[in-house]
Amino acid sequence: MAQHGLTWDEDREDAYFELTDAVAAHHAGAGQPLHALGGPAHNVQGDMQMEAQLVTHGLSCGDGTAYKDPSRPALERQREQWQLLLQLDSADDDAMWGDSGMLYFWIRRQDLAARDLSQTWMALQSC
Repeated sequence: MAQHGLTWDEDREDAYFELTDAVAAHHAGAGQPLHALGGPAHNVQGDMQMEAQLVTHGLSCGDGTAYKDPSRPALERQREQWQLLLQLDSADDDAMWGDSGMLYFWIRRQDLAARDLSQTWMALQSC
């Protein structure tokens, strides 16, 4: 895996994701909100990269028709361009997103590199 000038072998990549899962489990067990800046998303309901790609190309994911759209295969090849910018977890005392959910802000890699936040996409996932 090579991103942003870094080259990882499969063992290092596996170790990284094990670490992020351990951090998430620690926060969940400690009752602490799991906010994140960049890195992998800790999804409540599922992967959002494809959803971001479809919605920002004018397709609605609300009723599932976007996943059957003829343009989906071409769009799917570009889903990896999306990366997590910010994740905000619910916090009992401060903010509650849906039913203990999370807000996720996604951005295309090229927009982040250009420091253009105008095309950021936000999703809410809730239990």
